[in-house]
Amino acid sequence: MNPPTIAWSNKFLIGIERIDFEHQIFANLINTLAEKIAADADRLSLMRTVREITKYAEFHFVSEENIMLECKYPGLKRHAEIHEELLHTLTVKVMSLCAEEITPADLVEFLVNWFVAHTTHEDLRISTYCRESGVTLA
Repeated sequence: MNPPTIAWSNKFLIGIERIDFEHQIFANLINTLAEKIAADADRLSLMRTVREITKYAEFHFVSEENIMLECKYPGLKRHAEIHEELLHTLTVKVMSLCAEEITPADLVEFLVNWFVAHTTHEDLRISTYCRESGVTLA
């Protein structure tokens, strides 16, 4: 059975160009991992993609938090805490993958669920605040 993928659609667009662009890259990385699993890629290739996803998540969260600072988003502290929780959970999942306690497909399922839920709920709040506050981001 092939792992799930993210079918990109407008439901993932939050209306902040930079975040939307980064989300597309993030979704593509998750899909790349799913495709490699489906193609039965070797473990080294899978783990390099997992590392890229982890590093990209770290980058993207800092980028997103910088945007929240720029627009004076009142939920920044809580949102940053959610990012830290997600990174911690991802680290634990990667360690479980290395220990063969979970499969690569289990990791993809977590990533897909995380991406969909976080993007369509938490991240959408940022753009809603910016729009309602009249903040325009460069």
